[in-house]
Amino acid sequence: MFKKSLATVAMSVMLAACNSDLPNATEEQLLKLFGDREEMGITLISSHMIECLDLISDDAVRFYVDFSDETTSDFTTTCYKWLHERIEQADQNPMGYTMAHLEDPELGLLLKQLREKQDKLITELREQERAEIAERRRAENEERDRHNIEELEQAKAETTPD
Repeated sequence: MFKKSLATVAMSVMLAACNSDLPNATEEQLLKLFGDREEMGITLISSHMIECLDLISDDAVRFYVDFSDETTSDFTTTCYKWLHERIEQADQNPMGYTMAHLEDPELGLLLKQLREKQDKLITELREQERAEIAERRRAENEERDRHNIEELEQAKAETTPD
């Protein structure tokens, strides 16, 4: 499953690179530009970022159908401002993404797949961390048991008459 997901992400990165409308970017560059937070040392793309990209690309129309036009307009304006501030930071956007690029649904798809990949990495790290904690506790319990057995044997030896 993990290999299949990696292949999907790699394929989408290649497809995005082939799409002449989107600038070529590495995963690291995409995470630097669109990543919002970090967890367990891994940069993540937030659901808010994905929602904003979906909204400005009209890919999220179905999610906002129950909102008033004014509310949807407010969300859209907020997203445009937020995303515009991001791409204006030259140190984070050496690829030259523009608002027109951000409106491309392909970019949203690419970032969703990258987010899924990052989420899976975090899940694997959490599982590894849980396994390490469990192993450490097991070793501590074994050491405690060994120590208790030694103390019991010593106490038994001291109380038995020679």
